[in-house]
Amino acid sequence: MFNIKEIWKATDTLVRYYGTPEEAKRQQSDSNGIERLSAIQVLYRELRLLGVLPMFNRMRSTKEARDIIWGRGFNTARNSKKLLKKLSDKEWLQSLPPNTLGAHIGHMFNNFSIEELYEKRFNESEQQEELFADVIGVGGNAYEEMRVNLNRHFYLTHDLNHALFRYDTSSMGESCVQGITATQMNFRPMKYVGLCIALRMALRVKSFEPFGVYFESEKLGKRAAAKGFYHQNPMKLLTMDIQEIRDKFDIGVPVKYRAFCEKYHNEMKMDNIHPEYDDVEWLKVEDQAI
Repeated sequence: MFNIKEIWKATDTLVRYYGTPEEAKRQQSDSNGIERLSAIQVLYRELRLLGVLPMFNRMRSTKEARDIIWGRGFNTARNSKKLLKKLSDKEWLQSLPPNTLGAHIGHMFNNFSIEELYEKRFNESEQQEELFADVIGVGGNAYEEMRVNLNRHFYLTHDLNHALFRYDTSSMGESCVQGITATQMNFRPMKYVGLCIALRMALRVKSFEPFGVYFESEKLGKRAAAKGFYHQNPMKLLTMDIQEIRDKFDIGVPVKYRAFCEKYHNEMKMDNIHPEYDDVEWLKVEDQAI
């Protein structure tokens, strides 16, 4: 934790190589010494000293949040395996009506699979006693168990955020999903990651616009957090109408991101919206711009 050398290497990877083949070559070691972590996962781990207290305070504030960190309800290891199985079933996801959240995720998974991300989580094999656990009042192995449970939920819901908040899997889209999740979990290292990727985009397009796009995502994340979005059962959301979910949790249109997509379309992937779905709210923003 807080290894300056590892932090520097991961930061350099995000700012210089994020979204390129070189990024995939710069894997870093996990707690067992296995080189399997991307720069993003390294920064979550090495910078957690700066964010774990605010995050755990947030995640202990309601029963629904406590169920996540203690691995109860829908976030038990058994239920998480069921969710992973559903999210891994591209055929089932792509068979859903185009207006559902699951169909949008299935469209995104044309180019990658959730297993690629899920396998990079902090897992049971890495648990170890840490002195830091005593600082936050969860001595013994409880802190490590909470890390495992929270990582499981985070990695299984990451792509839901891409689809629901309308951020594609481009570098700019990933930066914004970091911002959304940072505000919902109150985990500062995610903000650092999001800003590093925004900096990469700013250097690429020679503009400060990516920072405005990023900070817009934090505002959208806060609105959804106020409605308790992050504590919802992902399994129940997959077959729901995507706009119904957005309306329920006050997930608005990212206006600055929409303009960024139009201006720098060569940098975008736009793989987050199902091709057979007419996103009326997204199109309204386009019409207003015209």
